[in-house]
Amino acid sequence: MAKIQLSRIVEREDSKRAYKVFVDGKQTNEIRSGETIYLETTPGNHEIKLKIDWCGSRVFHFTADSNKTVLLQCGNNVPKLFFLFRGFVGFGIVLFNSQNYLWLRAKA
Repeated sequence: MAKIQLSRIVEREDSKRAYKVFVDGKQTNEIRSGETIYLETTPGNHEIKLKIDWCGSRVFHFTADSNKTVLLQCGNNVPKLFFLFRGFVGFGIVLFNSQNYLWLRAKA
């Protein structure tokens, strides 16, 4: 089996809520703020996506190898700057770009 390690950074926004984790279109788990989860899948090409309510992340495509662990990290795209305006910007992301509310990328 191939392994996936998914870490969620600690953020104020969504800190009390879990993101649903979908691998190859099927919900496999949930991840909370500051948490790291481990998933297993078959070797080969896969896709992973996160969702919270009607919002989510873009689909992340990866190749899993039975000898390696795929390291991924996630969070939300609500701006951390502009303290007074981030609520309006966050609302704009939810309203007009809901599939880009969350980010998901390979961990460096």
